[in-house]
Amino acid sequence: MRKLFLIGLLGFSMVARSETPAHIHFDIKKHDFGNIDSKVIDTLSFDFIFKNTGDSTLFLQKVDVSCGCTKPEWTKKPIKKGETGVVKISFNSKTIKGKFLKSIFVKSNADNHIELLKIEGEVIN
Repeated sequence: MRKLFLIGLLGFSMVARSETPAHIHFDIKKHDFGNIDSKVIDTLSFDFIFKNTGDSTLFLQKVDVSCGCTKPEWTKKPIKKGETGVVKISFNSKTIKGKFLKSIFVKSNADNHIELLKIEGEVIN
């Protein structure tokens, strides 16, 4: 009986110690710039804030964009459990006319390996 108790206790402690992988969470995954007058403003930016809601340390490996009109910058340091980081997207309105919808692919070591973010709007001039 004592042996079974010790085996059970050991099994419980192993389960209690197991960490969940990193998990990247964005409250906002799409941003609408609205109508943009490119004669007045040629570059706009938006910060997509994220949080590591998993137990393991989060590392952003790469951020890809669907168009050369967007430039990504992102937090390069390791993001520990509960910490936040940013993916900043700069959009150059001089190269686009009319409505646009652009995709941003955030690649990380999280259990959700690729997160899709979007920016949209309409360049009126």
